[in-house]
Amino acid sequence: MLIGGKDEIVNQPRCAEIAADLRAGGSRVETIVYPDALHQWDGAFAARPIGRNLAGCSLRVERDGTVRDARTGLAMTGPFMRKIILGWCTLGAGPYPIGRDDAVRVKANADWGRFLAAVFAANPRS
Repeated sequence: MLIGGKDEIVNQPRCAEIAADLRAGGSRVETIVYPDALHQWDGAFAARPIGRNLAGCSLRVERDGTVRDARTGLAMTGPFMRKIILGWCTLGAGPYPIGRDDAVRVKANADWGRFLAAVFAANPRS
């Protein structure tokens, strides 16, 4: 998991829980936090505020792929319901910062490559 330390949308404690669950299931997981990186540090846009902060939203994906709001149980069955659910859970939320960071992108690409090289070296194809 490659995480921006100043990403206001990614919940780092929740990421740690997911990583622990994956490890318990036998997966190799590494978490790296880039302390000054914002959301979309690997994107195309310069630093700026955007949209509404989704941190207050609680969504779950069911086995059939249906996305539901965990509080209301409403399903995102199309664009209209998506807007209703996201509008409801972001009510009162302000924008969040995004920002490309080329130095972090270079570091993350190297970290990702190192991780993949180690995984494939440990699990060679038959």
